[in-house]
Amino acid sequence: RLPLLARLQVAHPDAELRGLQFAFDRAARCAHRVVHSIFGQPAPAALEIAFADRSTLGISVDARMPHYVEFVSRSLHGGYRPLETLLLDAMLPQTRVFLDVGAQWGYFTWLALTNPGFKGQVYSFEQTPALVGELERIRDGGRFNDVHVMPYGLADYDGAAAQDSSRSRTSLSVKRLDDLDVPPPDLIRIGTPGLERAMLEGASATIRAHLPAIMFGSLNPLSEDAPILFDLLRDNGYQFHL
Repeated sequence: RLPLLARLQVAHPDAELRGLQFAFDRAARCAHRVVHSIFGQPAPAALEIAFADRSTLGISVDARMPHYVEFVSRSLHGGYRPLETLLLDAMLPQTRVFLDVGAQWGYFTWLALTNPGFKGQVYSFEQTPALVGELERIRDGGRFNDVHVMPYGLADYDGAAAQDSSRSRTSLSVKRLDDLDVPPPDLIRIGTPGLERAMLEGASATIRAHLPAIMFGSLNPLSEDAPILFDLLRDNGYQFHL
Protein backbone atom coordinates (compact mmCIF):
# COMPACT_ATOMS: atom_id res chain seq x y z
CA ARG A 1 0.00 0.00 0.00
CA LEU A 2 1.64 3.20 -1.23
CA PRO A 3 1.04 6.79 -0.08
CA LEU A 4 -0.78 9.10 -2.48
CA LEU A 5 2.12 10.73 -4.34
CA ALA A 6 3.80 7.37 -4.90
CA ARG A 7 0.50 5.78 -5.93
CA LEU A 8 0.01 8.45 -8.60
CA GLN A 9 3.22 7.25 -10.31
CA VAL A 10 2.01 3.68 -10.77
CA ALA A 11 1.63 2.96 -14.49
CA HIS A 12 2.32 0.29 -17.08
CA PRO A 13 6.14 0.03 -16.92
CA ASP A 14 6.59 -0.52 -20.66
CA ALA A 15 4.02 1.97 -21.91
CA GLU A 16 5.12 5.17 -23.63
CA LEU A 17 3.19 7.94 -21.92
CA ARG A 18 1.88 10.72 -24.17
CA GLY A 19 -0.04 13.95 -23.85
CA LEU A 20 -1.94 14.41 -20.61
CA GLN A 21 -0.73 11.07 -19.24
CA PHE A 22 2.89 12.17 -19.69
CA ALA A 23 2.22 15.56 -18.07
CA PHE A 24 0.36 13.95 -15.16
CA ASP A 25 3.18 11.46 -14.56
CA ARG A 26 5.84 14.19 -14.58
CA ALA A 27 3.78 16.35 -12.22
CA ALA A 28 3.36 13.43 -9.80
CA ARG A 29 7.08 12.68 -9.86
CA CYS A 30 7.97 16.33 -9.34
CA ALA A 31 5.54 16.68 -6.41
CA HIS A 32 6.92 13.46 -4.88
CA ARG A 33 10.50 14.77 -5.17
CA VAL A 34 9.64 18.16 -3.68
CA VAL A 35 7.64 16.80 -0.74
CA HIS A 36 9.74 13.78 0.14
CA SER A 37 13.27 14.56 -1.08
CA ILE A 38 13.61 18.34 -0.80
CA PHE A 39 11.41 18.88 2.26
CA GLY A 40 12.25 15.46 3.70
CA GLN A 41 8.71 14.41 4.55
CA PRO A 42 8.39 10.67 5.27
CA ALA A 43 6.51 8.44 2.84
CA PRO A 44 5.47 5.40 4.89
CA ALA A 45 4.06 2.44 2.99
CA ALA A 46 2.97 -1.04 4.03
CA LEU A 47 4.61 -4.09 2.48
CA GLU A 48 2.60 -7.28 2.90
CA ILE A 49 4.55 -10.54 2.73
CA ALA A 50 2.43 -13.64 2.07
CA PHE A 51 3.58 -17.05 3.27
CA ALA A 52 2.77 -20.54 1.98
CA ASP A 53 0.37 -21.22 4.89
CA ARG A 54 -1.67 -18.20 3.71
CA SER A 55 -0.62 -16.08 6.66
CA THR A 56 0.58 -12.55 5.95
CA LEU A 57 2.93 -10.11 7.60
CA GLY A 58 2.67 -6.34 7.20
CA ILE A 59 5.90 -4.32 7.45
CA SER A 60 6.41 -0.56 7.19
CA VAL A 61 8.74 0.52 4.37
CA ASP A 62 9.94 3.83 2.92
CA ALA A 63 8.09 4.66 -0.33
CA ARG A 64 10.61 7.38 -1.15
CA MET A 65 12.49 4.49 -2.74
CA PRO A 66 11.47 4.29 -6.44
CA HIS A 67 11.81 0.49 -6.32
CA TYR A 68 8.44 0.13 -4.61
CA VAL A 69 6.62 2.07 -7.34
CA GLU A 70 8.32 -0.14 -9.94
CA PHE A 71 7.33 -3.26 -8.00
CA VAL A 72 3.66 -2.26 -7.80
CA SER A 73 3.59 -1.13 -11.44
CA ARG A 74 5.01 -4.40 -12.72
CA SER A 75 2.91 -6.51 -10.34
CA LEU A 76 -0.23 -4.96 -11.81
CA HIS A 77 0.93 -5.41 -15.42
CA GLY A 78 2.22 -8.91 -16.04
CA GLY A 79 4.01 -9.55 -12.77
CA TYR A 80 7.32 -8.50 -11.25
CA ARG A 81 10.23 -10.34 -12.89
CA PRO A 82 7.99 -13.35 -13.71
CA LEU A 83 10.59 -15.58 -15.39
CA GLU A 84 13.20 -15.05 -12.67
CA THR A 85 10.54 -15.63 -10.03
CA LEU A 86 9.43 -18.95 -11.54
CA LEU A 87 13.01 -20.18 -12.01
CA LEU A 88 14.10 -19.19 -8.52
CA ASP A 89 11.01 -20.75 -6.93
CA ALA A 90 11.82 -24.04 -8.67
CA MET A 91 15.46 -24.04 -7.51
CA LEU A 92 15.03 -22.91 -3.90
CA PRO A 93 13.80 -26.19 -2.36
CA GLN A 94 17.19 -27.78 -3.23
CA THR A 95 19.11 -24.77 -1.85
CA ARG A 96 20.72 -24.47 1.55
CA VAL A 97 22.65 -21.22 1.01
CA PHE A 98 21.33 -18.57 -1.39
CA LEU A 99 23.35 -15.48 -2.28
CA ASP A 100 21.25 -12.56 -3.51
CA VAL A 101 23.83 -10.25 -5.08
CA GLY A 102 22.51 -6.78 -5.81
CA ALA A 103 19.52 -7.45 -3.59
CA GLN A 104 18.16 -3.87 -3.68
CA TRP A 105 15.13 -3.82 -1.33
CA GLY A 106 15.06 -7.61 -1.23
CA TYR A 107 12.32 -8.96 -3.51
CA PHE A 108 14.22 -12.18 -4.24
CA THR A 109 15.36 -12.44 -0.63
CA TRP A 110 11.78 -12.38 0.61
CA LEU A 111 10.72 -14.68 -2.23
CA ALA A 112 13.14 -17.27 -0.86
CA LEU A 113 11.80 -16.95 2.67
CA THR A 114 8.22 -17.48 1.53
CA ASN A 115 9.07 -20.57 -0.54
CA PRO A 116 7.65 -23.53 1.43
CA GLY A 117 10.50 -25.84 0.41
CA PHE A 118 13.34 -23.48 1.30
CA LYS A 119 14.89 -24.18 4.71
CA GLY A 120 18.23 -22.48 4.24
CA GLN A 121 20.08 -19.22 4.75
CA VAL A 122 19.99 -16.08 2.58
CA TYR A 123 22.94 -13.70 2.24
CA SER A 124 21.72 -10.43 0.73
CA PHE A 125 24.48 -8.24 -0.74
CA GLU A 126 23.65 -4.58 -1.28
CA GLN A 127 26.03 -1.63 -1.26
CA THR A 128 23.63 1.35 -1.42
CA PRO A 129 23.14 2.59 2.17
CA ALA A 130 19.45 3.52 1.78
CA LEU A 131 18.63 0.08 0.36
CA VAL A 132 20.67 -1.64 3.07
CA GLY A 133 18.47 0.21 5.54
CA GLU A 134 15.33 -1.11 3.83
CA LEU A 135 16.66 -4.67 3.87
CA GLU A 136 17.45 -4.40 7.57
CA ARG A 137 14.08 -2.78 8.31
CA ILE A 138 12.16 -5.63 6.66
CA ARG A 139 14.41 -8.31 8.16
CA ASP A 140 14.07 -6.92 11.67
CA GLY A 141 10.35 -6.20 11.32
CA GLY A 142 9.68 -9.77 10.29
CA ARG A 143 12.29 -11.28 12.61
CA PHE A 144 13.80 -13.14 9.68
CA ASN A 145 16.77 -14.69 11.43
CA ASP A 146 17.81 -16.63 8.32
CA VAL A 147 18.57 -13.43 6.38
CA HIS A 148 22.06 -11.97 6.61
CA VAL A 149 22.33 -8.43 5.22
CA MET A 150 25.79 -7.83 3.78
CA PRO A 151 26.26 -4.04 3.40
CA TYR A 152 28.66 -4.08 0.46
CA GLY A 153 28.85 -5.13 -3.15
CA LEU A 154 30.85 -7.99 -4.65
CA ALA A 155 33.69 -7.31 -7.07
CA ASP A 156 37.17 -8.56 -8.02
CA TYR A 157 38.92 -6.45 -5.34
CA ASP A 158 38.43 -5.26 -1.77
CA GLY A 159 37.98 -1.52 -1.43
CA ALA A 160 35.70 1.25 -2.59
CA ALA A 161 33.72 1.80 -5.77
CA ALA A 162 32.39 5.17 -6.91
CA GLN A 163 28.69 5.61 -7.61
CA ASP A 164 27.75 8.73 -9.54
CA SER A 165 24.36 10.42 -9.40
CA SER A 166 23.02 13.69 -10.78
CA ARG A 167 23.88 15.38 -7.48
CA SER A 168 27.01 13.75 -6.11
CA ARG A 169 29.55 10.95 -6.18
CA THR A 170 29.35 8.37 -3.40
CA SER A 171 32.02 5.89 -2.35
CA LEU A 172 30.60 2.41 -1.73
CA SER A 173 32.26 -0.65 -0.24
CA VAL A 174 33.00 -3.76 -2.32
CA LYS A 175 34.63 -7.07 -1.42
CA ARG A 176 35.70 -10.32 -3.06
CA LEU A 177 33.43 -13.26 -2.29
CA ASP A 178 36.49 -15.51 -2.07
CA ASP A 179 37.72 -13.46 0.93
CA LEU A 180 34.48 -13.65 2.93
CA ASP A 181 33.47 -16.01 5.71
CA VAL A 182 30.27 -17.14 3.99
CA PRO A 183 29.06 -20.75 3.82
CA PRO A 184 29.48 -22.50 0.45
CA PRO A 185 26.58 -21.31 -1.75
CA ASP A 186 24.24 -23.60 -3.66
CA LEU A 187 22.61 -20.79 -5.63
CA ILE A 188 23.80 -17.31 -6.60
CA ARG A 189 21.54 -14.71 -8.20
CA ILE A 190 23.47 -11.81 -9.75
CA GLY A 191 21.41 -8.66 -10.21
CA THR A 192 24.18 -6.12 -10.86
CA PRO A 193 24.00 -5.06 -14.53
CA GLY A 194 27.41 -4.55 -16.08
CA LEU A 195 29.28 -5.79 -13.01
CA GLU A 196 28.78 -9.53 -13.45
CA ARG A 197 32.34 -10.16 -14.66
CA ALA A 198 33.99 -8.41 -11.71
CA MET A 199 31.74 -10.26 -9.28
CA LEU A 200 32.52 -13.70 -10.77
CA GLU A 201 36.26 -13.02 -11.04
CA GLY A 202 36.25 -12.18 -7.33
CA ALA A 203 34.41 -15.45 -6.66
CA SER A 204 36.42 -17.74 -8.93
CA ALA A 205 37.79 -19.96 -6.15
CA THR A 206 34.34 -20.35 -4.57
CA ILE A 207 32.83 -21.27 -7.93
CA ARG A 208 35.53 -23.83 -8.73
CA ALA A 209 35.25 -25.45 -5.31
CA HIS A 210 31.45 -25.62 -4.95
CA LEU A 211 29.90 -25.17 -8.42
CA PRO A 212 26.79 -23.29 -7.27
CA ALA A 213 23.92 -22.73 -9.67
CA ILE A 214 24.21 -19.16 -11.02
CA MET A 215 21.28 -17.06 -12.21
CA PHE A 216 21.87 -13.77 -14.01
CA GLY A 217 19.14 -11.24 -13.44
CA SER A 218 20.00 -8.84 -16.23
CA LEU A 219 23.02 -10.04 -18.20
CA ASN A 220 23.15 -8.80 -21.78
CA PRO A 221 24.35 -11.81 -23.83
CA LEU A 222 25.59 -9.40 -26.53
CA SER A 223 27.80 -7.39 -24.18
CA GLU A 224 31.61 -7.44 -24.43
CA ASP A 225 31.88 -9.24 -21.10
CA ALA A 226 29.41 -12.01 -21.95
CA PRO A 227 31.83 -14.27 -23.92
CA ILE A 228 34.41 -13.95 -21.13
CA LEU A 229 31.81 -14.91 -18.54
CA PHE A 230 30.62 -17.85 -20.59
CA ASP A 231 34.19 -19.10 -21.08
CA LEU A 232 34.92 -18.74 -17.36
CA LEU A 233 31.87 -20.78 -16.42
CA ARG A 234 32.22 -23.29 -19.26
CA ASP A 235 35.78 -24.06 -18.12
CA ASN A 236 34.28 -25.08 -14.77
CA GLY A 237 31.75 -27.43 -16.38
CA TYR A 238 28.71 -25.16 -16.44
CA GLN A 239 25.86 -25.49 -18.92
CA PHE A 240 23.78 -22.50 -20.01
CA HIS A 241 20.02 -22.01 -20.22
CA LEU A 242 18.81 -18.78 -21.80
